[in-house]
Amino acid sequence: MPEPHPYRPCTVPTLSKLLPQSQYAQPDREADQEQLRKRRKYACLESHSRPKLHPMEKAPGKTYLTALQTAKSLFATRGYETVTTAEICEAAGISNGSLFHHFRNKEGIAVAVFKSLVRTYQADIAAALDKTNTAEAGLKAFITAHTAWIERDPDGARILFNAQHPKWSKAALADIRTENQAFGKHFAEWRHRIKDGSRIREQSLALVLAVLVGPTQMLSRAWLAGQSSTPPSAQAEKLGRLAVKALLD
Repeated sequence: MPEPHPYRPCTVPTLSKLLPQSQYAQPDREADQEQLRKRRKYACLESHSRPKLHPMEKAPGKTYLTALQTAKSLFATRGYETVTTAEICEAAGISNGSLFHHFRNKEGIAVAVFKSLVRTYQADIAAALDKTNTAEAGLKAFITAHTAWIERDPDGARILFNAQHPKWSKAALADIRTENQAFGKHFAEWRHRIKDGSRIREQSLALVLAVLVGPTQMLSRAWLAGQSSTPPSAQAEKLGRLAVKALLD
């Protein structure tokens, strides 16, 4: 749920910005003054109605996105520890100053990459769950969405699931924990919403996720490492049946 937009003082445009030159030349005209009052009113209403963006969603510029994508690719293929910020700059075609304008340090880059992956992954899972009305359908949809995301973003999957990231600082862990807590809340709401939620509600979230993600990850890691040519989605239906049997039977 988006947070309520906080009160923000409205900056009212000047008359010269609101009206053409011919209209503001005589500001004491009654019609002009009435028009100005209306425009001020609607300008304020519009500014307060805009939803508050998440800090990472505040219109990221080209440099930020390029650095993020480049770092993701390097972390996925070589691992976090071996990649330097100089290499990220060179591969992204940006200056050192531009990089550190957006990120405090290398861990800051890794946290931004990791959080962006967590959000896209969890958003896909949540969207799949929201389309279901039964426990069985939800478990199968989870696995289908999980395998589809891995195949769509293999570099992201290597980082998210293969520990291609640093040993997080306390601040970074708190940041990431917030993302996971939001998903846990969504999952709990789904379990209470579906028709037969009691079938799965008694199971802990940790157990449910272990059953859903664990076996899938074994197959996915082999595919991501090039040890198997069979994509994870090819086994999604069978994995779904196994999850249903383990959690609902």
